[in-house]
Amino acid sequence: CLSANPTSVDFALSEEQRLVLQQTIKAVKAGEFKSEWTPEQKVDAYLTAMNCYACHQQRGKGGLDDARSVYFTVHQPAAHSLGEIGMLPPKLDDTGRKLTVKWMEKLLWGEGGGVRPYMTARMPKFGEANVKELIPTWVEACKKHPETQIDTTGLLKHHRSEYGRQLLGIGEGGLGCVSCHGLKDRESLGVPVIKLTQTVDRLTPEYFKDLLLNPQAIQSGTLMPPLFAGRKKAEQEIEQIWTYLKEVDQFRLPEGLVQM
Repeated sequence: CLSANPTSVDFALSEEQRLVLQQTIKAVKAGEFKSEWTPEQKVDAYLTAMNCYACHQQRGKGGLDDARSVYFTVHQPAAHSLGEIGMLPPKLDDTGRKLTVKWMEKLLWGEGGGVRPYMTARMPKFGEANVKELIPTWVEACKKHPETQIDTTGLLKHHRSEYGRQLLGIGEGGLGCVSCHGLKDRESLGVPVIKLTQTVDRLTPEYFKDLLLNPQAIQSGTLMPPLFAGRKKAEQEIEQIWTYLKEVDQFRLPEGLVQM
């Protein structure tokens, strides 16, 4: 097939393509050709081998077709208003940067990793031995350069939790986050999207900040509005919210979720 005039199978290769293939074969035979997979390629190979692409999409590959997507439904009637984003498995584009290692372990082989109880679909457990080595590779594959900077110490005055509590609520100065997100044992005021209770255990702070600053750029199709667009202290306010969620057991719930 590498002949200029093939007599059996003709792949219609160009002269350049034949030359590259011939040189590659020669290098392999001589032991000069070494192929090292990138972290991205390793993740793709794993998702293919475990058939994760049957439900999830990653960087434009895989996902449900229309014929199968109709079987993915929700338990809660209010969740229908979320559309596909509430019924279909999430995209995996930035999983290695989005989820903490601890949470990926819970999700892939442990317990308590699910955060979408309104969905009828459930992900199988893959077993620690099968996926443990994938996690550091996935983290490496999703690294951002340069990485987003966020102060999570809560030491400075403007980081204190009470400000974060106010921002999450529906009162004066609040952004109304609880209109969609529940917290602890309280449901949201509206559609039942993911609760904020386990945010600091589940998400990396860098991803959290990027998501709040530009939701559509980070999660295409999300219903979350760009609440921090044009706010002069947006970065400080996001750090305040993170501090509050980290210390939520020490403070009252945001206004709108507190029982009167």
